[in-house]
Amino acid sequence: MAKQQVKRILVTGSNGFLGKNLIKRLKSIEMIEVYEYDVKNSLKELECYCTKCDYIFHFAAIQRTDDEKLFDEVNYGLTKTILDYLIENENNPKILFSSSIHASKKNAFGISKSRAEKLLENYALNQEAKVNIIRFSNIFGPFGKPNFNNVVSTFIYNVINELPILVNNPCALIKFIYVDDVIKYFINEFIVYEKDEHTNKFPFSTFTKSVEVRLSYVLDCISQVHLLEKTDKEHDTKNDFLNSIKSTYKGYL
Repeated sequence: MAKQQVKRILVTGSNGFLGKNLIKRLKSIEMIEVYEYDVKNSLKELECYCTKCDYIFHFAAIQRTDDEKLFDEVNYGLTKTILDYLIENENNPKILFSSSIHASKKNAFGISKSRAEKLLENYALNQEAKVNIIRFSNIFGPFGKPNFNNVVSTFIYNVINELPILVNNPCALIKFIYVDDVIKYFINEFIVYEKDEHTNKFPFSTFTKSVEVRLSYVLDCISQVHLLEKTDKEHDTKNDFLNSIKSTYKGYL
């Protein structure tokens, strides 16, 4: 029986929302070595990781900034730097790029994400590399930053801290994705149950496991969980969305 090989995984944006959740899960799996790259790390460290990694989960990105040039410098520029390092060091890892539904929009953020997608597509074709680009939207869960990552985190934070909640359109229907479902998909699709044959998905694919609910329902679920927590009551429900709200809520206590 062949000896199992250690899988070396580079996670960029390791201190961000997706990065933290993925790394927490990866560290519970045997025979996996995680390389963490974030703003605190140097490009020299990044190049070192790029020479020996087997997988790259590229999450690092600028989502909001007053200096629009940073969108291109990070979202496109860092992607190009990573691919240059891979080519220079003749390493060909499997890559998953976390993009955004905003990549189709003509704003600075969307354009930077779209340019990064095209860069990865060309790299995959020229280097015969395994690359997947997934456009996500409205992911929520533990480690989300209020007033930054998603509306669920903001609502929960405000409820716990007794801050006002402003909802312009409570009847608005929004598709939400729970981060645990995304992480399970990453692990199962790209690491644990990796197929011998791989099909690049261009220009992008979307994550299909989502739930579409009204903002008013999100607030109702958060209020229900908040009341139960205040009264130390447990609730048993088969409502997956309500359970995901509860798990996210507990992360802010």
